[in-house]
Amino acid sequence: MLLTSTIVSPTTTKIINSLIAEYPNIKHVEYDSVSESAALDAHEKMYGIRALPYYDFQKAKSIVSFSADFLGDWQGSNYDHDYVKGRIPNRGVDGKASMSKHIQIESNLSITGSNADLRIKITRSTSS
Repeated sequence: MLLTSTIVSPTTTKIINSLIAEYPNIKHVEYDSVSESAALDAHEKMYGIRALPYYDFQKAKSIVSFSADFLGDWQGSNYDHDYVKGRIPNRGVDGKASMSKHIQIESNLSITGSNADLRIKITRSTSS
């Protein structure tokens, strides 16, 4: 048995499928210790597709995150590359420098929270 977290990478899926083709007795099981099922259900209800969206943070002017550690391992995606691009001060058409503003609201310090412009600490009881 091959036990992994949810695989979103087509390359990794291809490698696993090649391994299973070579050793057909292997069964691949995807398991996440923190389920994303509720997010998948909500997205399916709203948009008719059971999938997690990808957020392009380099285009955001403002980011407000409620306990989502998107620079860590939030929803299995790597957002750090786009986030960093949006945090580089650029000159707009008006000649003024601008970059995204990031506010993180969380109970436990995360990688994302440590990079925010403003981190608002809340108690665990208010984060539920």
